[in-house]
Parts: sequence; structure tokens; C-alpha cells
Amino acid sequence: MRLSLLPIKPTFFDSVSPNADLYGPFWIATTVVFILFVTGNLAKSVTAYETGTPFEPDFTQMTVAASVVYAYTFGFSLLLWLLLRYYRFPLSFLEITCLYGYSLTIFIPISVRP
Repeated sequence: MRLSLLPIKPTFFDSVSPNADLYGPFWIATTVVFILFVTGNLAKSVTAYETGTPFEPDFTQMTVAASVVYAYTFGFSLLLWLLLRYYRFPLSFLEITCLYGYSLTIFIPISVRP
């Protein structure tokens, strides 16, 4: 994850190229979904407390966040792989998904809303 935050150095691709995985991209996307759900409901609970209304957690936020984040993670990497395949770029779908999925690491601190 640390190497994905340094886009200038090519060491990230060199380090994951021999054994690309989907473990990191899946858990990074899951962490982003969880943080979006928790911070969104936390903001609503604080608002409900301040106004004196009862708070009910909104689980539709989690389904929407999961749909958007997983489609963005795996759907975009599929489109990118198809585009690069057209131009005969020598990367497999697994390598592109690994590379793109780890690049979503920056969304973990960004998804914490004030």
C-alpha cells in the first residue's frame, strides 16, 4: 500500500508483477465502503442527536457505496484491460486489477468525511 502512494517510482509495479493478487484491491475497496458507511451514519447520528430526533441507521448507503466502489474498482480495471488489450499492451487482467486496486489506497483517508 505504501508503494502505491508513490506514483513516480516504478517500484510498485516491479514488486507486484511476479505475483499479482486480488487480496489487496478487494480489502482496500471493502475498507473504503465500510468507512463511507460508518462516517455517513455517524454524521446522521450527530445531526439526529442535536435535533432531538430518533436515529435509524441507513443501510442503503452501504449498498450504494459497495456498488459504486466495486464497480469503480473492478469494472474500470476491466475496461482499462480491454483498452490496453486492443493496443496490445502486455499486461494481464489480474496485473491491471492489482495495480489499479492498490492505487485506491488514497481513498481510505479521503473517505473520512468531516
